[in-house]
Amino acid sequence: MKKTEKNFEITLINSEGTCDTVLFKKMVSKADVTSTPITELVGKTFTPTGSADVHIKTSDKEFDRLLIDTKEYGIIHTSSTVFEDGFADYSGECDSMRIVGVKAKLGTCYKCVPVITTLETEQLDNAESDDEVIPFN
Repeated sequence: MKKTEKNFEITLINSEGTCDTVLFKKMVSKADVTSTPITELVGKTFTPTGSADVHIKTSDKEFDRLLIDTKEYGIIHTSSTVFEDGFADYSGECDSMRIVGVKAKLGTCYKCVPVITTLETEQLDNAESDDEVIPFN
């Protein structure tokens, strides 16, 4: 049985959460990270547990990719800067996010939008009720 050579290499740029572990780093070093593209999950909600920026080099090209570890789907990936910007903006401010495909002139644009839960709504209500009204005499 012949050993198959991998035609690509992955370089970890930065990572956090469940992607900042010895196991994940080992998977990257062996180019053994499998993931699902966000294009297959349009309309789905996910709960991120970690993320990593990686650089991938193949025999044909080089590109950067965002990997997101999720509770529901395992590792998902994207190279969409619009999606990456939304993920960066809302990470840490909500528990879950939704993958949305928006039809555009040149094709479909994929966005990451926050899912506002009861907890975030309650925190907003509490913040508004903390404002003490001082009467004028």
